Amino acid sequence: MLKRSLIIGLLSLASSLAADSAGGQGVSVTRDGPVLSGFGEVDLEKTVELWQESEIADIERTMQLQVDQIISVLQLDENESRRLQVAVKGITAERIESGVQQIRRFAVKSQLVNAPEDEGEDFEFEPHNRLQVYGAGRAGDQAVRLQTYFETPLTEHPLWMRTLQNTLSEEKFERYQQYRVARHQAHLDAAIQAWIADLDSQLFLSTEQADQLRTLMSDQLSARVTPDGPASLPGAREVVSMEFDNNSLETVLSEAQIEHRRETFERNNLRTGVIWTPNQDN
Repeated sequence: MLKRSLIIGLLSLASSLAADSAGGQGVSVTRDGPVLSGFGEVDLEKTVELWQESEIADIERTMQLQVDQIISVLQLDENESRRLQVAVKGITAERIESGVQQIRRFAVKSQLVNAPEDEGEDFEFEPHNRLQVYGAGRAGDQAVRLQTYFETPLTEHPLWMRTLQNTLSEEKFERYQQYRVARHQAHLDAAIQAWIADLDSQLFLSTEQADQLRTLMSDQLSARVTPDGPASLPGAREVVSMEFDNNSLETVLSEAQIEHRRETFERNNLRTGVIWTPNQDN
């Protein structure tokens, strides 16, 4: 979900600041999705193959790291480890097959390629295998490299979770769930600390205020930590941001700090025009 919101934000920014440039390159965004008409002659099979090779490599690396983590944390025996490895191959094959169909459909609907109508036929995909395309670039030899992400990480795939439950003993599965909660709590703690540090850079918090904020935020967000998340630091930072960016924090901040925070927020939102990075050499 986080990645999706970030991509939408980036696409909105690109659309507002560089619409003319994108249009000149044959790229536009409509209510029905992106239109990619500026890539010339594109070989659909090469484009699909390029995506497939890249995605398989990424999935295999990601899942192997998680399998290694589970084996290490739970001290799995050889049979348990083998069952997880077999499950990874099956889940990967299912996801790639679904992804290939969606890439083909996207290529036709976005006008990246010309193909028979049935090539872009609508299919119903399982929600946990739904693919989003958010970028494209030439890759040579009439292929296009499509940037994508699956809405549901493979580590949260229902088949993977069922595999863990079926492979691990009840005691080991419970231990793994506890490990996941502790891991996700660490993500949230780091996100809270980073948020407070950023606020301190603006408002010069006292030590007491920082401690109060840490306690307040930890208590208020404690229910958000589960075995399922926040599974990454960016995800945890989004949880914190959504809860506290617009919170006045009247019980902790002074009136002067609240006023300065409000004015800074309004000033930043009113800025328009071109922004650039100053030359640091001068």
